[in-house]
Amino acid sequence: MDFSMRELQSLDMVSRLQGFQMNLFFMLKGVAIVTTIFTLLSRSLSQKRRRLLFAMGLSSFLYVVFEIYSYRFRGDASRLGFYVVRISNFMIFLMPYIIVYIFTNYLSDMLINEGGLKKIPRVLDLILIFTFLGSSLVVLSQFTGLYYTVDFENLYSRTNATFWISYICPAIIFPAHFYTIIKYGKNLKKCVRISLLTFIVMPVLATIAQFFLYGLSLTSVSLVLPLIYMFIIELMDMDRTVSEVREQKIEELNERQSDYQKMLDHKSKEIERIKGAVNEANYRKASFITNMSNDIKTPLNNIIEYTGIALKNENKPETVDECLHKIKKESLDLSTFMDDILDVTLVESDNFELSEEPFSIKEAEEGVMDIFLSEAIRKNVSFEIENVNLSRDVVVHCKSALAMITVNLISNAIKFTNPGGHVKLIIEETDNNYNLIVEDNGIGISEEFLETIYEPFEREKNAVGHRLPGTGLGMTIVKKLVDKMGGSIEIKSKKRVGTRITVALPLVYTCHPQNK
Repeated sequence: MDFSMRELQSLDMVSRLQGFQMNLFFMLKGVAIVTTIFTLLSRSLSQKRRRLLFAMGLSSFLYVVFEIYSYRFRGDASRLGFYVVRISNFMIFLMPYIIVYIFTNYLSDMLINEGGLKKIPRVLDLILIFTFLGSSLVVLSQFTGLYYTVDFENLYSRTNATFWISYICPAIIFPAHFYTIIKYGKNLKKCVRISLLTFIVMPVLATIAQFFLYGLSLTSVSLVLPLIYMFIIELMDMDRTVSEVREQKIEELNERQSDYQKMLDHKSKEIERIKGAVNEANYRKASFITNMSNDIKTPLNNIIEYTGIALKNENKPETVDECLHKIKKESLDLSTFMDDILDVTLVESDNFELSEEPFSIKEAEEGVMDIFLSEAIRKNVSFEIENVNLSRDVVVHCKSALAMITVNLISNAIKFTNPGGHVKLIIEETDNNYNLIVEDNGIGISEEFLETIYEPFEREKNAVGHRLPGTGLGMTIVKKLVDKMGGSIEIKSKKRVGTRITVALPLVYTCHPQNK
């Protein structure tokens, strides 16, 4: 009687465990589908990694679904039960090999990308061979009853004489996985190695326990739970990766901000030096520094504003990149502005001397064409160079000063000529001079502005009263250089018609005429 009571208590415990197992299956099914969806939506993983994780999640979900249906229709002798029980039990034996196949490819990808291996270990190829062999035996069992049979009441039962064969392939596959992770996974993160080893160890322990707890499906639980754990670890690693990338972006942004600050500090020191010299000069010098400060303030404020916006939107790479591009543009404008200021200061200083040297007019023209042709094409403005009465090619004068004059005049002409217009550089030889002529059919210059065009920072206003773009120093530099070179400058212009600027410079010949 005591023995019968123990037997009843044992059956009652197994029944309760089976009920708990069904609840666990339903929970695992929900978790598996949620992790699968999260993986599918993730954009932080590589396409291959996302595909493998999605396949493992979907396989886990199907594995649990087949377990649920095998229990739900067990003993159901209806036609539906007949097919469901057989298909479910077949898939229950087949799904572990499908999961192992996907896991093996996942492990290969992990070892190559995170483990630092050059090629896939051969032991993984051996695992795939036994995976295929195990899958083939499952298919064979479906037709021969090698592993199990289903009686006329639609009840599943093991084939005791040959069921042990189902353990042969797993007995090789799981130790081989364990060996691979221990030997080749040393460079993987500790949490990742633990999640991979959990996938190996838990099924082995579950298989051993299965001998003593017949009627409970521990193998499926032991496979699905580690997979869910791997998903969690992968998601956590994704979060860490995103955090590291974000911190790296912040660090890069701070470094760039520091570089910009150093550049601004350097430029500010230059400005202070210039301001010190200007304070000792006359009213024009004081007006010079006032205008200069106003023009520097705008890009500086823009740089500070864009830097603040980027720091507040560090999690939005598009916004950060847009701000960095704007900061770069403002910095380049500021650098150009400062270069013009330094050029003016250099030309005005007593230490500035003209360095006369022989140079080829033809080579100089080629250099000018190289500088401005792409800019003219980009703005859809035609640009050409014409020689008039040139009898000699090599002349003597300050080549760098001539370059500054030419660049400023042509740059202004292209800038203030509308698309479809034309700009021409004419080099003309006269009895005593070489004339450098720049003409365009651009917006033109008003008579009022011609009176102050050589003053520093002077820029003509447009129809609504706003000053046109530029530093307002180009013509100042040109005038000072022409005066130092002993030449003259003449400007003829009409609004909405165009402008013609003629610079006459005395040049010394050093070679015979071209026609000789």
